[in-house]
Amino acid sequence: MSSSTRLFCFGERLGIYLTVQSSCFSAAAVLILLFYAFIRSRRRRGSGNEDSHVSASILFWNLMLSDLLQAIGNMPSFQWMRDREVTEGALCTAQAVIKQIGINGVALSSLCIALHTFIELKLQKPVTPLVLKGAIAFIWVFVGLVVGIPNAVRRNEPTYYGDTGYWCWIKDGLSTQLLSEYVWVWASAFIMAILYGTMFRLIWQLRGGAGGVEVGARTQAYQQLFYPAVYIICVFPIALARWLKFGRRNYEPPYQVTLFASTLFALSGLFNVILYFFLRRKFTVGASAPSVPPGPLPP
Repeated sequence: MSSSTRLFCFGERLGIYLTVQSSCFSAAAVLILLFYAFIRSRRRRGSGNEDSHVSASILFWNLMLSDLLQAIGNMPSFQWMRDREVTEGALCTAQAVIKQIGINGVALSSLCIALHTFIELKLQKPVTPLVLKGAIAFIWVFVGLVVGIPNAVRRNEPTYYGDTGYWCWIKDGLSTQLLSEYVWVWASAFIMAILYGTMFRLIWQLRGGAGGVEVGARTQAYQQLFYPAVYIICVFPIALARWLKFGRRNYEPPYQVTLFASTLFALSGLFNVILYFFLRRKFTVGASAPSVPPGPLPP
């Protein structure tokens, strides 16, 4: 049952609807891209043409999977919009868990892409497929621990997951909220900003460089700058809203701010797919390997 007797007003319901609609767009876009990649991968295997860059692209596909989970986590809000209130129960708990997994997965996957690009561009060191696969395993083990341990510790508390305003999440306990999600989201965005600021400076310094490899590396790195930029832009409004709430006792940001931030964050999967087709349309899965150094994104 809902923890509040107040029903959503029209503006709140509209904001929730826009968040759900944005999540549907992101989920549909990611599913289309995954299907597209699957078809191209089958054709590549059928022709015997093994792409040496596919192993490096697993970071990107992991980001897509996380984007999909994040989008799915927002979809139960359609029921809350219809009911004009959040109803605690099995659906509410499922939403909270899936949102946690997806949001943490997106943050850490984006960070791994940033680290991979930084290592290969700035440090000029290749990252082996084994390391990339280890990074993927670490992401999901870490997410499982971050989500699972607090849940196990507080499993006897019926109010651990519940109504948090416009969706279901960790209902109380600031330290638990921080350690289960916010710290990793904010830390990832902060580290990405530093890494890509450094790489953008390097690219700018190399702007007059000659030589095919250097130009190719610079072009690829410049393209990859857009992916963490999308994450930072999408996460900043909702992070700011949370900081304002945590920094002021009994303060609730206007619902317009909260729901706008939620809607923008829900669009991150769609934005990533658009960037994929816009920036990488010449290098699809299954195509012949380009003459630039491999990166974490699918060629």
